[in-house]
Amino acid sequence: MASDFHTHFYRPGVTALVNGFSADARFWSLPFHPWETAEFTMPEPEKLQACTALGELGFDKFRGAAAWPEKQMEIFRNFLELASDCRKPVVLHACGSFELLYKSVKPFSDLKLLFHGFARHNTALLEELLRHGFFVSLAPALISDEKFRSFLNSHPGCRVGLESDDDENADINEFYSRIAVPGFEKNADDIFREFTGS
Repeated sequence: MASDFHTHFYRPGVTALVNGFSADARFWSLPFHPWETAEFTMPEPEKLQACTALGELGFDKFRGAAAWPEKQMEIFRNFLELASDCRKPVVLHACGSFELLYKSVKPFSDLKLLFHGFARHNTALLEELLRHGFFVSLAPALISDEKFRSFLNSHPGCRVGLESDDDENADINEFYSRIAVPGFEKNADDIFREFTGS
């Protein structure tokens, strides 16, 4: 099935969690990107009820720096509380401090959290995120990284999938074919269903 854990584009016939409302998408998330802190408003109740997940949301030390860290973190905490109250999973955008991320989400152990766009060529950091209970979607840049193939081969069943993010021409089926790890696509489909509650 080749599940796309985070995309900005609806594609017919693709199982995907689409960032932003899409009338055609079965799964979509209600975003509040940390780059848009100045435009913050709480989501409308009907959209909150209808969405599959909240996010992408979180914090970014490098962009939106005028609101870093107080305003970004205040909004992030508000959304985590909202997600917990509504029992919605969360797609995370977190750049700049993993320790701050771990500290921020610790009170919300009931939430399913997807660290989206993992692009660091660092399998130890990926393993740390998984140990902390995160779901993780790998950025396309890691598909050809042999260290990640080896990691996925030695960690069957881990909560890792792939995403196309904001690449309009991406083919998620090709991404899974290129990573070429036996059983990985089926496991990712199972993990996608676990995360979305489908």
